[in-house]
Amino acid sequence: MNEWNEGEATNSTILVNTSSESTFRIMEAIGTSSRDGITVYRAERAEPFYRSPFVTIMYVDKDKDRAIFENLKQQLYKTNRPYLTDNILKPWPTFFHNRYYCVAFSYMEHGSLLSLMAKRFSRGFPEKCIIFFLYRIIHDLSQIHQCSEVHGEVSAAHVFISQQYWIRIRPMLAYAGSVHHLLEDEIRDSCSSYMPATSVCRWAEAPEKRSSSRADIWSVGITALELAYGGLRLKSRAELESLVKKMQRKNKLPKKLNDDDELEKKRPLSLSLPLPFQKKRITPTGFEHRHKERVFSKGFVDLVLSCLKFNPDKRPTADDLRRRKIFARARAELDFLL
Repeated sequence: MNEWNEGEATNSTILVNTSSESTFRIMEAIGTSSRDGITVYRAERAEPFYRSPFVTIMYVDKDKDRAIFENLKQQLYKTNRPYLTDNILKPWPTFFHNRYYCVAFSYMEHGSLLSLMAKRFSRGFPEKCIIFFLYRIIHDLSQIHQCSEVHGEVSAAHVFISQQYWIRIRPMLAYAGSVHHLLEDEIRDSCSSYMPATSVCRWAEAPEKRSSSRADIWSVGITALELAYGGLRLKSRAELESLVKKMQRKNKLPKKLNDDDELEKKRPLSLSLPLPFQKKRITPTGFEHRHKERVFSKGFVDLVLSCLKFNPDKRPTADDLRRRKIFARARAELDFLL
């Protein structure tokens, strides 16, 4: 078994949880955490009897990075409360390897909705998919809000999909699960004139600029726009507010939001996305060609605009949103899956 090396981990690095006798072999870096830039790795478990051999893992030097270590422990405590929904991507029991504090999560093979759009749906998802994703998010926000908690960072970058196409939301206010995949970082760097897609939950935060259940609802509206147009390529907060005011004034969403020239540079992979309610798999290439201009149902438009009210008191609650007619089919699908 190889000793821990100082600095960046390599594929020869072995981590051992002595409490559970679990062994992890670092395979490759897959991204960074959103707040402190901690490197996040894909690792392989030595135990063969688990459903998936891979995990997501990160580590912090408790002596050298004491402040990050203490903050990480505090944030992880919030994600392990027993009354929170199982759909939150929770960490496994933490452990120490020498002086390194190690945190592991389930490995989400398809990454986040943001990375999925970058690879396959550069003009956004079909409305039917968006409604299903949003209902899963709202369903979990409702449970979180009922416990007098808030999420604080809802966005397309913080919703993950596993190999089995289960949808998981990253931990509320805990950057440990907020993995920015390397592909997403490349997109951010290549589009430096735009506000960074991986931190949309900060630059596109609710106008009141404080965490609350109604601020989470604003973020649901922003996430809906991300999923509808393949991201928000905007150059400033002022441009975002101008866009929202224009949508509210006209009571409709724009047919096109992002520059076609930018989208043409991102050719979707020849892969498809199955969802529980789809009779056939969604092929991105065909959808891209048919939907260069987006047209949405009245129910979807009303949903987005109600979430993006500048006055937080006028925004619906998560429970109000769950009961909307537009989610009837998604409710049935979720009840079946659960």
